[in-house]
Amino acid sequence: MSTRADRRVQLAERLRVAVTALLDEGESYAAISIERLMAEAGLSRSTFYAYFTDKGDLLREWSVRATEDTRQAAARWWGLDTELTREALTAALLHVMREYRPHARVMASVYDAAGYDSELRDEVASIMREHVGSLEEHIRRGQVEGWVAPDLLPHETAAWLIWMAERVEHQVIARSGDGDLDQLVVGFADVVWNTLYALAPAAR
Repeated sequence: MSTRADRRVQLAERLRVAVTALLDEGESYAAISIERLMAEAGLSRSTFYAYFTDKGDLLREWSVRATEDTRQAAARWWGLDTELTREALTAALLHVMREYRPHARVMASVYDAAGYDSELRDEVASIMREHVGSLEEHIRRGQVEGWVAPDLLPHETAAWLIWMAERVEHQVIARSGDGDLDQLVVGFADVVWNTLYALAPAAR
């Protein structure tokens, strides 16, 4: 039998699908009542409260799942090193964006809600610190090994790239089709390649 934690994860995923459909119709997460959300998912209101305290709690659960999926996908980028090529970078970034895209609409709601929910604000800050820190570590390692441009400021460069990617993910990629996604990632790969790797001693 599944544990309560497993059931919470399963319910959160079912509700993610339901709320994404409502967001696609132009509704905002803040305006969607729990009753409306549960009706869209074909579930009772009491089921919601059996696992979540409020809509902010549900957002935090979605955030945990999205962060874990993104962390695993991003490891493919962070793992690129002396064998790095433009093609390998593009493939790694496409993998990251494909893994993140199912979460993009609800994560946009997480970031919006962070403006008035202190717990979500702390959660978003923690997520972004982790992503910036991982890219900063990648940059520093690359500078030592010669495949990242040596004159870059690691933390500041990582912060610009990660926050830029966050905006594009939530404002553009969330609404893109597969073909559009491919082109968007090619553009992002161009930015990353020319920022980090093109002027490195080992650039290829």
